[in-house]
Amino acid sequence: MGKGLDKQISIYSLDTASFYNEKEYKLHTEIEALKLELYLIKELLKLSGKDKTKKITEITKKNKNNPKLINKVITSVEEIITHEQSVNLIKGELASVKEQKKALRAKNTELRKSKKGKSKDEKVKIDEIINHNKHEIEFCKVFATLFQAELKGMKSPKKILNDLIELKKDKLKKLFDKNSKIRTLREDTLIINNAVSVFDSVLTRTIGCSNDEGICTDIIIVQSYYYKVLESLITKGFINADGDQWIYYSSSAGQIRKKRGVWIKKALWDKYENSLMCGLTEKKINEKDGINLTKFQAYKALTNSASVKWEDGFDIRRCVVVDDLTVTINTNVDYINRDTYEIKPNEPMDIEIEVTDGCGIMRPSVSDKSFMCRLPFVKGLLVPFPIDKFLEEHPDANATITDIYNKEHDIKDVDIIFTRSQFKLYSYYNDWEEYQDLFEEHECEAAKLNEEDTSGEATLTYQMLQTLVMEDEELEEIASATTKDIEGLGRDLETTLRIMGVSEDKDNKRMNYFQQALKLYPNLLNDKHTKEAIRKKKRSLISSAKSGKLRIDSAKYTFIVPDLYAFAQKIFGLEVTGLLEDGQVHCRLYNEGEICTLRSPHLHREWGVRDNTKTEQMKDWYITDGIYVSIHDALCKMLQFDQDGDKSLVLQMDKVVEVSERNMRNDNILPLYYKMAKADPDKINPKNLYSSLIEAYKATVGVVSNQISKCWNYSEGVDEEVLDVIRWLCMESNFQIDRSKTNFMTTRPNHVDEIIKKYTNLKTPFFFQFAKNKEESKVEPKNNSTMNRLISIIDKHNKRMYFAKIADKFDYKQLLKNKRIKTDDEVAQEIIDKYEEFSENIKLMMNEKAKDDLESGDVLPVHKFIRKELLKIKNNAHYVADVLVKYLYAEKNSPFKTILWSSFGKEIVRNIKKNVHGIVECKSCRCSIDNPKKNQVRCEGCQKKRENEKSKLGMQKLRLMTSA
Repeated sequence: MGKGLDKQISIYSLDTASFYNEKEYKLHTEIEALKLELYLIKELLKLSGKDKTKKITEITKKNKNNPKLINKVITSVEEIITHEQSVNLIKGELASVKEQKKALRAKNTELRKSKKGKSKDEKVKIDEIINHNKHEIEFCKVFATLFQAELKGMKSPKKILNDLIELKKDKLKKLFDKNSKIRTLREDTLIINNAVSVFDSVLTRTIGCSNDEGICTDIIIVQSYYYKVLESLITKGFINADGDQWIYYSSSAGQIRKKRGVWIKKALWDKYENSLMCGLTEKKINEKDGINLTKFQAYKALTNSASVKWEDGFDIRRCVVVDDLTVTINTNVDYINRDTYEIKPNEPMDIEIEVTDGCGIMRPSVSDKSFMCRLPFVKGLLVPFPIDKFLEEHPDANATITDIYNKEHDIKDVDIIFTRSQFKLYSYYNDWEEYQDLFEEHECEAAKLNEEDTSGEATLTYQMLQTLVMEDEELEEIASATTKDIEGLGRDLETTLRIMGVSEDKDNKRMNYFQQALKLYPNLLNDKHTKEAIRKKKRSLISSAKSGKLRIDSAKYTFIVPDLYAFAQKIFGLEVTGLLEDGQVHCRLYNEGEICTLRSPHLHREWGVRDNTKTEQMKDWYITDGIYVSIHDALCKMLQFDQDGDKSLVLQMDKVVEVSERNMRNDNILPLYYKMAKADPDKINPKNLYSSLIEAYKATVGVVSNQISKCWNYSEGVDEEVLDVIRWLCMESNFQIDRSKTNFMTTRPNHVDEIIKKYTNLKTPFFFQFAKNKEESKVEPKNNSTMNRLISIIDKHNKRMYFAKIADKFDYKQLLKNKRIKTDDEVAQEIIDKYEEFSENIKLMMNEKAKDDLESGDVLPVHKFIRKELLKIKNNAHYVADVLVKYLYAEKNSPFKTILWSSFGKEIVRNIKKNVHGIVECKSCRCSIDNPKKNQVRCEGCQKKRENEKSKLGMQKLRLMTSA
């Protein structure tokens, strides 16, 4: 959402190894050491000469406390090379023997033929030669057998290591089977390396999670590697050395894909269960025949979404829940029978569309922007709609609306109208009043997230581009904004700042401290650190462009919104017609005419080219930046979207519209349609929760997506058979997504499986080197597909980088509070030495998953830790920041300053505001004070409030003295 989402909590992200007993952990450590050894061996075997020496130096530095490992790795690499040479030698001997045997057999065939017409004596001599050759052939067979046996017995050190790892894994699993006790959290795994940052959420706010005392342990994320341990953690929870217990809380859909879940302190769950569940209990749910467990976990996980508390404009008593608007339209689809896989193209069908699936409305007085909301078991998108204006202009409308429990409400008493599809567990409450009562009784929280904001940069992706067939000239034009960025980076001020994440319309809270500093003081562009960051950004930009991420000037991400005029007609008892016709959309961000509507994931050719229609009447009712969709259109079936906050990538570029429309027309691309399975309820208990998670882990959505890319990039082009394979795989992908809820997955007929595997058994496309970091040996050769031709276009614009003078001279003193700071005293030197120690070891201090974010400039847990440790030396953040700024900018002139900006960027930005712009930050509310008075540290409002508090305190003291 940007606004408000600046508070982050540091928590631990562990894996199942953090709960091993001593025997298990010892074996685990041995396995990890072997895996590390094997990994390092493989890394070294890829290299030769100087590169290998450099890598050995790097490995030695990282593992300086384990010299035995380095020696073992180097020895193993030498043994593998010797082994491979020996193998090749024996293979050569074997090939020679086989060739000799073949030659002898051929010779005997010739000799037998030559006997024709020969004398008896000559035939005898020829037979003797043939017999001799037969003996030689037998010798060849013997030698071949010996060589093959020798090859079989020559185990590579890699194979030996792999076998040893598997053997130890089997032993570890047997140990798991013997452990029936509740597992104990290993305190030695609660280290900075295992810390991650999460945004503030309903869950963290409700239970009082904070960073005041370091890393919060109220909730812990656990990733599963061994299911037996996971089963124990879910069914029994875990304890720590002090006896505190954590129990399983939930897993969101995203966490399920990564085999992760959230555990919460039992004491906190017992205290806040009613608040988080709005008075509903697992017992009550079970009494009503249970619930689909995967959905239940997802609904509980809603409290864990990054959000801000919704305070202004929310009153649960002024909310109501009504039925969704559902329509049936007749449209042509490509129908797939999920059992036989038979495809009926261009089939006319009646399709039911839940128009408001996940969407509700609110008065513009509540908010003039759309946003997603979270209440216990309520989620979705809320869009402002002028309710009073609608009633004024429709005198026949009924101002009394009926909720889903068949109770009437006067619209004057309602500000927010939720829909049944948003209230996930409505059937477990007797009526809406019961939910309202429980909401207030247990002080439940309403939250906002993802408020409408179309200012962010939007890009096409490879999934979208790969589906289009086009000429090089067309591809060049579509990529033009991106290639212009590549050439302008470091040469044009506006381009450079934008690509570095700085823009005038970007809220400061959506920029890290370094980006804020660049916005305030562009002269920073002339510093070594910034230039190095720009070089890295260019490398990333080029790689990103080759992976299909292309910027289009007109592209925006915006909420997909149903025709709310039609919804208003429905709830106020009028004939439902809507304002938009089939094929029309409305988005006020764009001119009238054709626009492209897209959505990720884009698997089939899902280019929704629609007519952007803007009438005076529409402007009155469609009052947000969302893209409003007709109730008569099957666009939701093509793009596979709900209305609960899904966003569309919308763009209006003539060339993209022309190319996509041509591709859609040429292959007569229609929405795919197939009957999905239904989810069954189950009783909530730890055993069933564990089973549902294991079933959910079986989904392989990413694998199917990559297989579809193989089809779109097939070397011989995309014909009707390839399109059928893509249709089948799209269907399978959706069943994979739903299998965790339904326990159902389609079964391919054998003849279909054969056709699909013709394409899916290929390697991934050539451009996956950039899109997925695949090695060249793991991808197909470069062919003439759209994505592979894009690489050549990007390379053409990848010219040598040079920096033009796009900003004035940089003065590091503008970053200081005390411009006369000294760095040669004992305290300053201790700070510098400690900083250098952290700088050298930062990658060893980080969670493996967070290392990719190291250069982002964002504040990670490791940076909070570094800040805290440096402030132990001198508890003055401005002093520490000044010492490090002078050391890194003036004395060392280091090109690497990310740690400084992520640890003390807040202080440096304040200094720039004051030094460059004469702005002071209010000490209380942190707002900016322009043209501050001498020694002013608070804005007028905060200063007045402070004086009132002082005055009140003084009066209280006076009363106490008088009474005494």
